Amino acid sequence: MSDTGPKAPKVFLSHGSEDKQRFVIPFATSLRSKGIDVWLDKWEILPGDSLVDKLFEEGLKEAQAVLIVVSSTSVDKPWVRQELNTAIVNRITRQTKVIPIVLDKAEVPEALRSLVWESVPDINDYDAPLDRIVAAIFEHREKPAIGKAPNYLKERAIPGLHASDSRVLRMIYEDAIDRNRPIWSPEEFSSRLEDLPQEAQLDSLEILEEQGYIKIKRLAGGLPRGIGVIQPTLNGFMVFARANLPEIEGMIRKVGLAILNENLDSASEITNATQLAPFIVDNLLDLFASRGWLKVSNTLADKHVYSVSPSMKRALG
Repeated sequence: MSDTGPKAPKVFLSHGSEDKQRFVIPFATSLRSKGIDVWLDKWEILPGDSLVDKLFEEGLKEAQAVLIVVSSTSVDKPWVRQELNTAIVNRITRQTKVIPIVLDKAEVPEALRSLVWESVPDINDYDAPLDRIVAAIFEHREKPAIGKAPNYLKERAIPGLHASDSRVLRMIYEDAIDRNRPIWSPEEFSSRLEDLPQEAQLDSLEILEEQGYIKIKRLAGGLPRGIGVIQPTLNGFMVFARANLPEIEGMIRKVGLAILNENLDSASEITNATQLAPFIVDNLLDLFASRGWLKVSNTLADKHVYSVSPSMKRALG
């Protein structure tokens, strides 16, 4: 049965002989255990092989990455200098990754100083540097997942409203959905708009009123301009929903089918069946009534549905 997994990346390990036993062989063995095909002269060159051909035609030529062990002794070795020069040429011509591994706090050669190198302070404990080098060979970058964008970036622009007006509208109706609130005092949410000056808040409230998106009851002793109580409107809820609730069409259908298919005739029953917020259900029932699909009656405890029109079934069919 053939191996269909990803091909192991080939890596050439350049080093001085003094570092072979104390670090290079154990480190290369660890790399191979991580799925990396390390080319090491001890493993690849046999008696009778051409040293030059093996090093430059097989080892370096086929390497996807070149690891250069820089120690206090290796940097002066002629072979290491030659391998380094070839690696740099390959990096320029076909983008071979070059990763210096620095032992003994050795001075990094000039040719490598433009690269990010990995230091190994203790050659008997290199798990962390090994993991970082493996990640670099496999091009694996650890970074947090991208979360959801803020809600204000998702909302669609509302014609006739500035960004501050849309923000106030969103805050009013989000609070209504979260807490099932039919009325508000401006002070209840103004603290959540501390970065918006009070005059700008009042301007936005009056513009929303002009557009029919809220109702304002003016009271003596209220905020400046007499703004005392804020009430929602069906128009305001739907404008908010179209801009901020991408799933609103699905909600409309869910509530409609709960009435048609399950014969539910009260807002509380529909809320339990659909698991939608009570404020949303109440407004969607008012929407259906405005379209002539049904009639509703309000009591202190609930909203009741009656006289369902065939046009509702046709619209949702």
